[in-house]
Amino acid sequence: IQLVAEKIQRLPKDALDVLMVASCLGAEFDEYLLHEVVTSDVPYGIAIAEEKGLIERSCAGWRFVHDQIQQSAYSLIPEYERGEVHLQIGRKLWSYRDTDGMGLNSFLVVNQLRHGAHLMTDQGERERMAVLLLRAGEKATKSSAFQNAASHLNLGVSMLENRHWRDQY
Repeated sequence: IQLVAEKIQRLPKDALDVLMVASCLGAEFDEYLLHEVVTSDVPYGIAIAEEKGLIERSCAGWRFVHDQIQQSAYSLIPEYERGEVHLQIGRKLWSYRDTDGMGLNSFLVVNQLRHGAHLMTDQGERERMAVLLLRAGEKATKSSAFQNAASHLNLGVSMLENRHWRDQY
C-alpha cells in the first residue's frame, strides 16, 4: 500500500484529488459525483489516473483496478482529516439531493455523513441527520439488513439532544 501511495503522490494535483475523494466513495464511483465534490479538473484527473492504470471504466462509471489502490489513495488523507473529508462529501451530496430531489442513493449520503457525524455541531443539522438516519434505518429494515438498520438508528438517536424522547419522538 505504501509503494502505491508513493506512486499516487507523484501524480498531478488534479489526479491526486480525484483519487483521494474517489477512495472515500468506494471501490466504484461515478464521475458525476466527483464533479459535485472535487474542485480540481475531474476529467483531467480521471484521464491521468486511467493512463497510469489506477482506475478503469465500469458499469457504474469508474472503479479502482485493485482494492489496494483504493486503500493507498485513502491512506493519503491524513487520519485526523478523514472525518472532515467524509463530512464535506456527505454535506455536498446531501444538499444537492435535497435541493434538486435527484434521488441519490441515500445510503451513499448516510455512509459519508456517518464518518463525520461526530464533527457536526449545529443541532439543527444533527436533527436533520437523525431524520435521514431514521429513513435509512427503515429502508435497511425493509431489505432485511437488520445490523445496518440498528447501526443507523443508534447513530440517529445519538445525534439528538437528551430531551429527544419528548421533543423528537
